[in-house]
Amino acid sequence: TTLSTGQSRVYKLTVGEGETLRVRLTTPSQDASNEVFIRYGAVPDGYNYDATYENPLQANQTAVIAYTQPGDYYVLIRGHSEPS
Repeated sequence: TTLSTGQSRVYKLTVGEGETLRVRLTTPSQDASNEVFIRYGAVPDGYNYDATYENPLQANQTAVIAYTQPGDYYVLIRGHSEPS
């Protein structure tokens, strides 16, 4: 998918119990800055999440849930700065 400056996207993932959920957001542009949030059972935001990105406002981000509950996880990605 593509992501523009100021744009957000939400994804729903259904997983089993005891899995590792790792979400990676990558871009060829090292000048970009992005965020990733994961939450069980509801859409995350900047304040309510179960996992978040590791490096603030970097181009490539990873968020991890080490041991999942069975059910739905929601992933929010936000593009703060996306060069052309």
